[in-house]
Order: sequence, then C-alpha cells, then structure tokens
Amino acid sequence: MADFKALTLDECVDELLKIEKPIVVMHVRPDGDTVGSGAALCRIFERLNKKVYYTSQDIIPERLSFLTKGLTRLDEYEGLEAVSIDVASPAQLGDIIKRLNIKLMIDHHAVGTPFAPHYTDASASSAGEVLYNIACRLEERGLITIDKQIAALLYAAISSDTGGFIFSSAKKDTYLAAARLISFDINHAEINRLLFHSKPELQLRAEGYVATKIKTADAGKIAYAVITKAERDKMGLPFTSFECAIDVVRTLMGAICSFVVKETDDGKFKASLRSTGKNVAEIAATHGGGGHIRAAGCTVEAKSAEEAAKILLSALTPTPNP
Repeated sequence: MADFKALTLDECVDELLKIEKPIVVMHVRPDGDTVGSGAALCRIFERLNKKVYYTSQDIIPERLSFLTKGLTRLDEYEGLEAVSIDVASPAQLGDIIKRLNIKLMIDHHAVGTPFAPHYTDASASSAGEVLYNIACRLEERGLITIDKQIAALLYAAISSDTGGFIFSSAKKDTYLAAARLISFDINHAEINRLLFHSKPELQLRAEGYVATKIKTADAGKIAYAVITKAERDKMGLPFTSFECAIDVVRTLMGAICSFVVKETDDGKFKASLRSTGKNVAEIAATHGGGGHIRAAGCTVEAKSAEEAAKILLSALTPTPNP
C-alpha cells in the first residue's frame, strides 16, 4: 500500500477546493455517520457551485433515506473525483474501490489503512464532527455559510455516531458543535427520533430474534450472538435488517465486551464489536478491519459463523495466569 500523505485541516480544505467533479463515497453497510456527513459534504460542494453525486457499494438503509433526499446517487464513476468520508480502510469501500479515482479521504477512526491523501482526526466523535470543523474553516475563509440544511445533516451524523450523545466519544467539543448546529433552528428532536426510534418492521423482527440468540462467556462479561444465513433465510429476513444487531447485544447487563457475527449472502462472516474497557479496534485490525477503541468491525476468515465467534471469543477472553 502506498504511503499517502496525512493532511492538516487547512491542507484538507485546500485539497477539497481543488476537486471540480466530485462524488462523495460512503462506506459499505452505511450508517448514520457516513450517510449524514456524506450528505452534508454533498451540500457543501453545492454551496461551492459544484455538481456533486454520492455513492456506496450498498444501498442506503430505509431508515436513513431521509438524509439523502434531493441528492443524486451515481454508480458510474468515470471522470469523477472521489472523496471518501467515514471510511477507515479500503475494505470498507468494497469492490467499487477498483473503479474510483479517490482524491481525498476524510475520517476519524484511530485504526485504519489510508488509501488516499487523508485528513483523520481521531479525537473527533464522528466523521460529522470532523466535517463540521472543515465547514467552519471554509466559512472562516468566506467560501460557504453553514446553513440550516447543512447543520441538520451534520447534527444527524454526530448524533448517530455518539448514540445520541451517550458514548464516551462525545466530549466538550462535540457538545459545542452540536449546540451551534441546533442554533440554526434545526428539528433536532425529530432527527433523533428518525435515527433511533423509527425502524422498519423487518429490522424490529430481526432485532427481536437477535435477543433470543444472545450467549455469554467469561462469567457474563462477554455477550455475543451468531446469525447464520440459513437462519435469516428461514425467517425471511435480509442481511440488512440486522444492521443494528450489535446494539441489542451490547445492552446486556454485566457485559463489558460484546460482538455479533453475521453471515452474509455470499458466505462471509462480518463481525461488529463493542467494549466499555477493551481495545476492540486492535482485535478488528488483526482481521483486516478497524474502527475505534470501543467500537470496531471486521470480516473474520472462518469455515462457519460459529468458528468465527470462537476466534473472537479467544481474542476477548483473558489468558489465565500460569
């Protein structure tokens, strides 16, 4: 992998301004941060008088589609200059990376593999917070004005990745950014309702099923669930319905580490990991993934979903003293 330059905030802004034919790229299995910040970046490009598109290998989940209203998705990339947002490594772009001309990478993950010149602020709660700082710098230069539309999208991104501001990643600067964004008279209560309390029926059924699959290890300190393709097929539930499965498992009382292994339609084993004390990003990195100290994801090479779970359990379980 080439050694791509790490940019300062001002250098990132300079590179952003050089892009004339932008397409904003979100990561696979899009979440609220990549969609919200990606949509906000599209609006910023529009304020810079540039025609812009967005894309992702996967379709935007129904529950997040309110963020991309009025924007144009494009799956043909010839002649366009890509900017990725909230993408920590090439694997998080999926196969479309082979067809993209990536000019800039904007991210906030502490662990990852740069694949373009990049501005990464690992102290930020979210890609939304990183982009807020970029937008403020553009505003300071007199190039854009943050408006209600941009503010709502940035707020959604930040709120999504902080779990509605309950995660430890939400710090003083996060709240200050949110306060200013709310000052644009955005409907922050409705945004949070749509993000956290409005789900498609299939997703609710999937999450109910996940609750029945929870197992524990290490005297209840580890909670996990394994979802196979055969199980999903039997219930008529698509892989995308299990997008927030980890949020069910991690709420088990007494658990300090949690994970979900989900078998994809093509037989891969995707894992989401959460922790209140252990560095799960390091574990994810050993499987080609990455993320944050307390929240990460990866694809585990294994012969079955149960074997993938055993591999993760081995990494999470303390080694007994000799």
